[in-house]
Amino acid sequence: MNRPSAAPSSFVAAAEALGVTVPGASSIPAVDSGYDRMAARAGLTVVELVQRDRKLSGILTREAFEDAVTTVLGLGGSTNAVIHLIAMAGRAGVRLTLDDFDRIARTVPCRRTSGPADSGT
Repeated sequence: MNRPSAAPSSFVAAAEALGVTVPGASSIPAVDSGYDRMAARAGLTVVELVQRDRKLSGILTREAFEDAVTTVLGLGGSTNAVIHLIAMAGRAGVRLTLDDFDRIARTVPCRRTSGPADSGT
C-alpha cells in the first residue's frame, strides 16, 4: 500500500521555520486544495519581498536553520532533513553540523511516536 511520505511534510515544516514559505503552509494536508491558495499567496509574498529589497541571505541565518532543526526534530520528521538542512545551510554560508542536531535534539521533545510508513505518517 502506498502512503504519503513524511519527508514532504518535514520539508514544508522546515521551510516554514526557515521563513521561506508563507505562514501556515506546513499545516495544509499534502492533498488539500488549500495548496493552490497557499501557492498564490506565496507568489504575492515574493513580489512584496522583492519590492522591499528583502534578500534570501537576510532570511537564511544560523538562527533560522536552528529553528528548522528544532521543528523537524520536534515533529519527528524525516531523517533526510539532516542531510538537506546541512547542505542548504552550507550553500547559505551557515555552518550547521551533526553536532548542532545532537545539541538541539537533547532539548526538544519529539511529538511523534510512529515510525516511517506507519499509519501515523
